[in-house]
Amino acid sequence: MKNKEFVFTDFLEMIQKSWTYERMTEEEKGAISCIILDYRTTENIKGTYNQRWKTLNVIYSTYLRGIGYNGADWREKEVL
Repeated sequence: MKNKEFVFTDFLEMIQKSWTYERMTEEEKGAISCIILDYRTTENIKGTYNQRWKTLNVIYSTYLRGIGYNGADWREKEVL
């Protein structure tokens, strides 16, 4: 069983390996890291590890929408 207190850093490590994170600007990367590790987030998300993970997924999905995520071709580099 995973320790629920580590869910915030575990989640951040997971998204840092994602292709969506790779396509973010440095400013966007910094912002999502701050959101996930912010005191208001860590103190207000309660429940089991899995419940907290699901809530963080909602936050990340919402963040991606806010920065224009629109699917698999989001910020795809033009192939020449």
